[in-house]
Amino acid sequence: MSESGMTVGDRIRSLRKREGISQTDLAQKMGVIKQTLYKYETGIVTNIPSEKIEAAARALGVTPGYLMGWEDQDAESFSYVRHRAINDMLDKLTPSEVEMVEGIIRQIVNHKSKD
Repeated sequence: MSESGMTVGDRIRSLRKREGISQTDLAQKMGVIKQTLYKYETGIVTNIPSEKIEAAARALGVTPGYLMGWEDQDAESFSYVRHRAINDMLDKLTPSEVEMVEGIIRQIVNHKSKD
């Protein structure tokens, strides 16, 4: 099936399989039960709440717009996903851990600028 003919559920199922994620695991990351995810993937339920689209996109490494079929998955949207994933990880750290990460990033940037 071409990407243009895919539904939101088709994209979720395709990406889930590509990433090797089980329905149970993705459902848990989305905050739904497995049966609900099945209904999304098969098109039984098509009016998927926006917060569930966002959770699926985050878990699958794409943008919500890509899942909805509104955009292609290009370098800009990969950058968005990458930044969002990094921010999600930083939110789980203590302030001192965030400072450590900032220090490591500074060292890498400074090292690269010397090359």
